Amino acid sequence: MAYSVVSGSYINRLYGDYRSLASGSQRASASNKLLVTADSAALKRGTTVMSRLDFGSADETDSSVENKLFYNNFRAFMDTLNNTLSSSSSSENSDIKRLSKEIKKLSKDYEEKLSKLGISISDSGYWSVDKETFEAIDNKKFEEIFGEDSDFSSSVKKLAKRLIRHVNAWV
Repeated sequence: MAYSVVSGSYINRLYGDYRSLASGSQRASASNKLLVTADSAALKRGTTVMSRLDFGSADETDSSVENKLFYNNFRAFMDTLNNTLSSSSSSENSDIKRLSKEIKKLSKDYEEKLSKLGISISDSGYWSVDKETFEAIDNKKFEEIFGEDSDFSSSVKKLAKRLIRHVNAWV
């Protein structure tokens, strides 16, 4: 696997009833259809969580507690996105594979903006974050990409919803 997953309450909250599939041995033994189901639902939730975070205002300084909460929520979103890429790109369903490619393309389209936030995109589309760079940036700067009105967040959410529809139609 080309990425690591941080376990904990943040990612478990995104996975809900599927929390056992967020990471670990349960993922290895689960069917691809179940993984795509769990990952796409968690990605949809993760996008909602990210868009509703308090990004602060330009004239206030973020506290270390706010930065840690923000980072943990982002990390859960990132791990969920990586899980979704992993399960959907491994799918035997061509529609789901196509949607995986769309998520990768969307990430590449935002790669320059994401890199300024300490977020890197690998050639295979997986995200990683430089924690020190990420935490040194004012949370307000993340709103352009992850805020409620951002094109990126709404696009990821739409792709996650389409994945859910396709997996539900998968026979």
